Amino acid sequence: KPAKTKFDIDELDIQINSSPIPEFNVNNIYQTNELIKLDASLSSDSDGKIINYKWFINDKFYSSNKIDEIRLQNEGVYNIKLLVEDDSETSNRFAILTKTIQINNNK
Repeated sequence: KPAKTKFDIDELDIQINSSPIPEFNVNNIYQTNELIKLDASLSSDSDGKIINYKWFINDKFYSSNKIDEIRLQNEGVYNIKLLVEDDSETSNRFAILTKTIQINNNK
């Protein structure tokens, strides 16, 4: 005779989240000390809102402002990274966009 099995049924809450979409525009080339505007206003989240913005220059944290600016004093290649976080508290609440720029000496 098979053993009786008792199942407890608990609620299962499944949250579906679309990742946020980071976006910003920069030129490919700037001169040393030229003003570079960092503007994450084009970033979006289709099923919520973006609650955090983080800018990194060559992987070094720079700012947590949605809009900021920077002047780079040394020529070379720089990676500008924008990390955005949405309000979902899910594992895919973060998204990153990296763009590469060239800084030329303005002399």
